[in-house]
Amino acid sequence: MVERSYSSPTRFRLPLVRRHPLWIAAWWFIAAVTASAQTADKRLADEAATAAAMADRSAASTASQESESQRQAHIASLIEQLGDNNYHRRSDAKWELERIGLAAFEQLRQAAEEHTNAHVARAARYLIESQNVVWWLETDSLEVRELLKSYNESTGDDRDTVLLQLSERSSPDALLALCRLARFESHELRSKSAALYLMQAISKQLKLLAPPSRAQQSSQLVGSIALTLGDSRRVAAQWLQAFIDDLQNSSKLETGPVADSHLARWQELVTREQELATTQPQAASQRSGHSFEHMRTRAVTLRLYRWLGSWITEHYGREPALALVRSSLELVGNDPQALLTAAAWAIEAELPELVPELAAKYADQFKDEPQLGYYLAESYLQLGDESSAQKAADAASEAIVKQVEQLKALTNLNLEEIRANRHYQHARLLAQRGLFPWAEQEYLRALALESRVQAGIRADLAQFYWFGGENAKAAETLRPLAEEAQQRGEPGLPMQADVYSNPAAALANYHFYSGLAALDENKKPLASEHLRKSLEVGGVSPNPDVVIALQQLGSDEPFHSYFQMAFEEMSGDFRIRVLEAEEQLSKAADRMSRAMSGPRLAEECNQLAWLLSKCEISTSEALSLSLRSLELMPDEPVYLDTLARCYFADGQLEDAVRTQKKAIRLAPHERQMLKQLHEFEAALEAKTSNAVP
Repeated sequence: MVERSYSSPTRFRLPLVRRHPLWIAAWWFIAAVTASAQTADKRLADEAATAAAMADRSAASTASQESESQRQAHIASLIEQLGDNNYHRRSDAKWELERIGLAAFEQLRQAAEEHTNAHVARAARYLIESQNVVWWLETDSLEVRELLKSYNESTGDDRDTVLLQLSERSSPDALLALCRLARFESHELRSKSAALYLMQAISKQLKLLAPPSRAQQSSQLVGSIALTLGDSRRVAAQWLQAFIDDLQNSSKLETGPVADSHLARWQELVTREQELATTQPQAASQRSGHSFEHMRTRAVTLRLYRWLGSWITEHYGREPALALVRSSLELVGNDPQALLTAAAWAIEAELPELVPELAAKYADQFKDEPQLGYYLAESYLQLGDESSAQKAADAASEAIVKQVEQLKALTNLNLEEIRANRHYQHARLLAQRGLFPWAEQEYLRALALESRVQAGIRADLAQFYWFGGENAKAAETLRPLAEEAQQRGEPGLPMQADVYSNPAAALANYHFYSGLAALDENKKPLASEHLRKSLEVGGVSPNPDVVIALQQLGSDEPFHSYFQMAFEEMSGDFRIRVLEAEEQLSKAADRMSRAMSGPRLAEECNQLAWLLSKCEISTSEALSLSLRSLELMPDEPVYLDTLARCYFADGQLEDAVRTQKKAIRLAPHERQMLKQLHEFEAALEAKTSNAVP
């Protein structure tokens, strides 16, 4: 055969070819569309029209030769030719379809799935799977391009990781890369996964925005996604089309014909996936190697249910969400880890009714696994049944003891050590979920047992009390460790930490908590003594909260002088740390180095910003530092908490309240953050009241 060649336009980077000609025609369209979305906000909207115009121009050369229907008929004829008895006609059809490229993708996909001629279906499937597309655009950010450059050569697991990383990045170029992958990824499950990651990332972004900003962002995203999807009718595209239709009609989704129509559409889509996930085992049993694919199908279907449950709860209400996702319980199975995931999701999605239903279906697992028991207790709390909640919590705690008792048949095991670890593990999980009375109960049960992790348990429990404002309890909890540290170490010298404890940190924190407890009782000399002793302990990272507490002693001498000396020393130390971290980041030459240097700089900026803002000194510098930390680590709740404090110190009360609420949405059970929000809201209310004539 004669080797064909053709020239490539230069405006967009086109797919590179190893075995096959370029997939050109449709990629022109996608490149033109997605080029409009590589910077945030305004560019998404302003360049959408430009992108469409570019797409029109790129299609203009062929539009005069054949209409869309003629093009589709030509592609259909070529697909039929793939089954021709003549080898040369089959080869010509294959080459021509490769030349047409992504414009033939939809019809090839349909042929691969539905064509009655097995030879045609196999050839179509081969053409789809052998596509070698450059998924990134010249206008994409460096990070997105690096993620996508090796996508075609990556293993299945690595491709899944790329989807996750794009979702976590959530920049406009990353989101539209996910949209391209949802449309053109040859693997059907991975196409669905890309769509899910895209919907999850967008819904998470929108949830953090105020209503006016949310509407504006939705409008921009709808146009970009719709243009990128084009006329695709594959399953992932149908999900995304339903999603953007919801975005366009968000004000009409609570009740009425629009809501009913959209809910029926989601029900149809999810029912189709449910049937696929539940009927596939029979087919899989007849085809070797398909059982893993079936497991992945179930996993993707459950992900769809869970995202949809949260989405519908937020936009349509709890009752429609419950009705739609209840059937997903059939897919969970009796594996304890799968049940833990399902129960945790149901609670987070504010659909606690599902947990007792799971418990009734899998009673033995909920009886034997403590964390499942605590999830059941938490669900009863959300449902307002405190009696059943406490009963379930007691049973869960007892299940820990039963688990350890079952190990008695094994030799060479320290059962008390195991039991302490189990209580400790569940205490931390309960604290993270805001179930503080039960968390304290498990901490105390763990502390009552002899174990190698007892020092760690004490340190965690002390911090737990400090977060709750119980400073005297925090100090008393750490007292045994502080006394031991004083006996083991020489004053002023770092004390060696081991695997389970850090004596120096225990001593410093004991004095810190003791100082706060003395402040609570207005015992200023005692508070000053403890706080200064905390700063004198060597071998620990500087703690700005100690200096902040020294300022609270007031302007009387010698307290003010103590504060000034401590503040100047610590702020100077932090400024050096920030400069060193900035230098380290600027010298980072590869992704791994940047991944290590960025978080370190963010942490140093945050610590200094917290010190300056709480002391209300150099508040403009504090604000700049805090914004820098969030530039490096976006949406980190602790850093948002600091930014809110910086706004407050700078007199920007509305921004302080808004930012603090965002931090709490990301970390809803952080008690110190909630306390700070109350402080900001009270100040804003007072300011508003005083402004009223």
